[in-house]
Amino acid sequence: YSFVAEETTEEEVEVYNGVFNGVDMVVTINYTKGTVTFSYVHPRNGFEVNEEFTFVADGNNLKLSFAGTEVPVEECAIILEDGNVVAAVYTAVTFELTAEGAETPEEPEEPEENEFEITIEEAIAIGEAKAHDTYTTDKYWVTGTIKSVYNTQYGNMYIVDENGNEFCVYGTYSADGATRYDALTVKPVKGDVVTVYGIIGSYNNNAQMKNGWIVEHEAHEHKYTSVVTEPTCVAEGYTTHTCSVCDGSYTDTEVEKLGHTTENGVCDRCGLTIGGETPVIGELAAFEFGANGNAAHVDGNSLGTSVSYTAGTYTLNLTGMSSVYGPAFDAAGNSCIKLGTSSKTGTFTFTVPEEVTEVVIRVAQYKANTTKITVNGTAYTITTASNNGAYTDIVVDTSVNKTVTFTTVSGGVRCMVDAIIFKGQVN
Repeated sequence: YSFVAEETTEEEVEVYNGVFNGVDMVVTINYTKGTVTFSYVHPRNGFEVNEEFTFVADGNNLKLSFAGTEVPVEECAIILEDGNVVAAVYTAVTFELTAEGAETPEEPEEPEENEFEITIEEAIAIGEAKAHDTYTTDKYWVTGTIKSVYNTQYGNMYIVDENGNEFCVYGTYSADGATRYDALTVKPVKGDVVTVYGIIGSYNNNAQMKNGWIVEHEAHEHKYTSVVTEPTCVAEGYTTHTCSVCDGSYTDTEVEKLGHTTENGVCDRCGLTIGGETPVIGELAAFEFGANGNAAHVDGNSLGTSVSYTAGTYTLNLTGMSSVYGPAFDAAGNSCIKLGTSSKTGTFTFTVPEEVTEVVIRVAQYKANTTKITVNGTAYTITTASNNGAYTDIVVDTSVNKTVTFTTVSGGVRCMVDAIIFKGQVN
């Protein structure tokens, strides 16, 4: 890149150095009476550096002073030609400062469009053209909106474009490739726009980028809807705010529990007998999911979108089901149902009769993998492992809200449900 150096001159140029197959930095060159300042900003991560070089002509020798230290010209690729032309070789680009009055060089041609910055549709085509578990040598930039992060440890995610084309990024890291997703200070989530950089290939005939670097990240704007949970006799009320973009939520506006009414001996709100005989809460029905007996893990088959189970006079109707499988078995031979897969969220909903004031859901990890779930918006981390036939009881208050929704937190998190138990007053 060349320009005529007058008393003061400022020029800007894009630098291509071949490392990232595109614009590596934008350089601003300021020349003022023998002093040249290079200021450049990396366009991908905003990294900025300012360096000042002072050129001193001594006969046919040229010396460069940088940060107070004189550096031999041959180490800096600074050339003095005919006493009036200075060439500064910076990265892979040569800058020339020409004395005032010299012939102005021709303007350089515009660089060609970067062929390595591609769309999701193009990335899918590249991946689908590769054999199983083979990848490109070149690395590509691909931009999209995160549809889901189905593994929060490795940062496996799906990104989509405005046309709904979906592309898998198998593993993500920081912009320099040094920090895995789970250790990032700011983690991209569903709804964020990211640009990922990496090799593209195919795995089981599915196109994907492997171990992509997140070189750009634009967080989405939360769009919250609010649901008020009214206080009951025994539980506080609160408001849950859930983002329709990323599914993130928080609660606030807590309201104290109401307590029981005692005027008539029976609480007007929940029907509990006050005074006299102490009410006893016990088991009304226990729903098991098949006969025990298998000695190893069995995942079972899809149960579709709804299924019913009977225990005595009670019926459990699971509806709104997604990625629910049965009959399944844990390593101890207990029959159960399994929720979720390596890439899909599992969920079901059910409603209890009026007299059922409490529900117990008996849950375990899938084998020995960490399990995170939500029940009616409350998050739980399950540490007991179905490998050992050990389960955790999640107790849900159904004295007012008679509907229970059970969901694995995200794709890749699976769990086993051994039983669902209805409880209520038994005396």
